[in-house]
Amino acid sequence: MGEARPGDSARGAREDVAAPTSSRSVSSRAARTLAVLILAAIVALSVGPLPVPDLPGLWAGLPHAIAYAALTGCLLVAWKPRRHMRASAWVAAAALAVVALGAVMEAAQALVGRDVELVDFGADVIGVVAVILVWMVEGKRRAVSARDAISRP
Repeated sequence: MGEARPGDSARGAREDVAAPTSSRSVSSRAARTLAVLILAAIVALSVGPLPVPDLPGLWAGLPHAIAYAALTGCLLVAWKPRRHMRASAWVAAAALAVVALGAVMEAAQALVGRDVELVDFGADVIGVVAVILVWMVEGKRRAVSARDAISRP
């Protein structure tokens, strides 16, 4: 056996050579970055001095639903559940965190002199629920596809 060289691990692999990056880790990294940007935009638009245009009627909640749906989707793609956590508990935790953010942002608007509107919070919740429903349906579809692929001869 030869001597261990600097940069070699106990298994003989070079530590300075990066492992190939999987598409899952690239998409997770991109989703994390996007989640941070969406979170920053939500905070800035919720409590910042920026003028927010009023949309008529039910359309007023659309930007809220879109922003909170996008944030929820990014969180679900970006972070995997912990080993001890069931997937459904992880999805519920992500949803509750985003809904809590919506509640905190509405409360914070009162502190900066803006109107607190429950309709806006309702739109936040609708965006979160929409993504969770899509996530659940897609998970079921993948499970059925995997089961069918295994059962084929």
